[in-house]
Amino acid sequence: MRAYLFVLIYAAYLPLALVTPFAGAMRWAWLSLMYPQSLTYGFVPFSYAALVAALTLGSFVLSRERSFPPPAATAWAMALMVPFCAITYLDSYDRAFSFARWDTIWKGLLLALVTLPMLDSRLRLHGFVWIVALSIGFFGLKGGLFSFLTGGAYRVSGAEGTIIGDNNHLAVALVMAIPLIVYLAIHSARTLVRLGCWIFAFFVLVAALFTYSRGGVLALAAMSALLWLRSPRRMATLAVLAVFAAVALAFAPDALWVRFGSIDDFRQDGSAMGRLAIWRVSLILAGQHPLTGGGFQMTAHPGLVQRIDPAVIPRAVHNSYLEVLVEAGIFAFLCHLTMIAATALYLRRIRRTTRHAPQWRWAYDLAGLLQASLLGYMVGSFFISFAFYDGWWFLVVVATALHVLVGRAAIAAPVPVRP
Repeated sequence: MRAYLFVLIYAAYLPLALVTPFAGAMRWAWLSLMYPQSLTYGFVPFSYAALVAALTLGSFVLSRERSFPPPAATAWAMALMVPFCAITYLDSYDRAFSFARWDTIWKGLLLALVTLPMLDSRLRLHGFVWIVALSIGFFGLKGGLFSFLTGGAYRVSGAEGTIIGDNNHLAVALVMAIPLIVYLAIHSARTLVRLGCWIFAFFVLVAALFTYSRGGVLALAAMSALLWLRSPRRMATLAVLAVFAAVALAFAPDALWVRFGSIDDFRQDGSAMGRLAIWRVSLILAGQHPLTGGGFQMTAHPGLVQRIDPAVIPRAVHNSYLEVLVEAGIFAFLCHLTMIAATALYLRRIRRTTRHAPQWRWAYDLAGLLQASLLGYMVGSFFISFAFYDGWWFLVVVATALHVLVGRAAIAAPVPVRP
């Protein structure tokens, strides 16, 4: 039944991409974050995302909305990442092994860059935040309800065969989505929608915990701490968090606390030691291929890893920063760091600019909540391979578009700033 529903929605919405490229960009975000096509069990095998990408790009080129991304550091970094990654793929140790990752990278970066100039109003930004939050949060709502029904006895996972299919990756994606859902809860017009968003955020938080991801819980702690600092009602927020913690302590299974408790004793954990071993191999590979990297997913290539150290089991690098460095080289790594640093700078600048402007309260709140999402990503991605995740690039796109929108308004009619 769900397969028929997906195909019906997909087919009905497809022509809108020809009317406005923004509709195509929204559809691309849905497909690349929620992966609804993966939930149909192979019904009518088809390149759903590829067709939407082609229609969106074609519509963008032919539309009056056609424009280049703003000359922001984040946009330049994303644009430069494409040729650097192309060179990486062409110079890869095993091109066939790298192709699947490269094929998703160039499409994701290109569509993110095309989406950026189209987010030129509060309405479009708000709508895009909705699609990102709902697409990622879908797995949180489903997983949170499942955890309640099963007493948290099972790990919550995402769509099988996708980048968030793994519980660790899903945990960080959910952590990134929670502040966006909070923004929607604060700034949606209808009371019923706001209440629904708060309930939605609660279940996503529960699901993030019951992924049993240690990196995810560290990201959740960092994100929650910043949310608390950003809250205008810190005592009330602290009381809510205390109630949630008390409920978790009372009802969560012992296996959850055993799992999280192993963070302090990582030397006795085979998974943690395996990651340290692959990090060491990654640094050696990065030293051997400093400019172009060894190729995408090369730390999972048996021939390459065992040539360096036969005792190390080939696996994902489990660190986004090392992932870019070892797979795509130093220039792509600098682009990745530039996106992080520039996004943080833009968000800080937005909050300083709009602090005393009531009409820009929504931008002030969105920037603060995006800071929490960014911090969650920065902490969580230290333990997973998440550098080439579309959700991360969309976070950069929203922050950059918000920065441009506030900047243009400040030039037209200066926004009050703190003396």
